[in-house]
Amino acid sequence: MCQTVFLTEIMSSENGLTIVERPVRRKPVKRARKGKLGLTALVKRLDVIFSKYIRAKYPPKCFTCGYVGQMQAGHYITRHCKAIRWDERNCRPQCYACNILKRGDAPTFRENLIKELGEAEVLEIESDRHKLLKPTEEWLLSQLNEYTEKLKTYAP
Repeated sequence: MCQTVFLTEIMSSENGLTIVERPVRRKPVKRARKGKLGLTALVKRLDVIFSKYIRAKYPPKCFTCGYVGQMQAGHYITRHCKAIRWDERNCRPQCYACNILKRGDAPTFRENLIKELGEAEVLEIESDRHKLLKPTEEWLLSQLNEYTEKLKTYAP
């Protein structure tokens, strides 16, 4: 179902400026459901909770350079790979310089992961990146609840 709206344009002509209104057919704007969060909002919330959990679980020391201070949750394999975006094996605290400026410093991150988890586990993480995950509302809510509970165990 389309609706007609009028688009106003100012056009220049030989006689000066003219205002022209022309009808345009557009689909109506979808409104958000009241009381429910969309998938994007749930993903953002899960990202925040997961990041807090990772930073609480590990000491405030950069996994790649050793800097001690304010940390971010850095991912060995980028967050674009949804199958391992919230995988604890793929995420460690990183400083701003390593996580953002060095784009995660993947070679050093990998070396340190191998020292911590072993090469077989790192190879498994690397193969898991190719799995498909299309998060549903139910799955995201269950993960949110799980990491919220885990975070409580580390809260002071």
